[in-house]
Amino acid sequence: MRKRALSEDYGLYAHQSDFISDTSRFRSVLKSRQIGLSYAMALDAIFEALGGTDAVIVSASQDQAEIVLDYARAHAEALGIECLRASRKKLVIEGGAKLMARPANFRTVQGFSGSLYLVSIHAPVRGATQLGYSRKPA
Repeated sequence: MRKRALSEDYGLYAHQSDFISDTSRFRSVLKSRQIGLSYAMALDAIFEALGGTDAVIVSASQDQAEIVLDYARAHAEALGIECLRASRKKLVIEGGAKLMARPANFRTVQGFSGSLYLVSIHAPVRGATQLGYSRKPA
């Protein structure tokens, strides 16, 4: 199924396919806006759930997290994956794994286990202006 989604016929851009093909434990993406990364993350979350691991999708607001969950629903339908239960905040696919949409709020996101997808979450980095110096050899 992954092979089908990564084929040219499925319609992903090269950078989306690259993201899904990367099986690193941690992935961090510095990106511009509107490149379809949320769409790719939703597909990646579907594959994670097919492997039996729940996925927790966290975005800046509940509405934004639900948009990513809608993308996941669309991917499941396009790939012929059965959705056992679906609501605005949760999708349960064949095999019983869940995809859950949550806002970026420590009061509402804690208590869920699974692979964590942080979608369009931005954090300031202290000393960001000095990051370039840390790359230079001594």
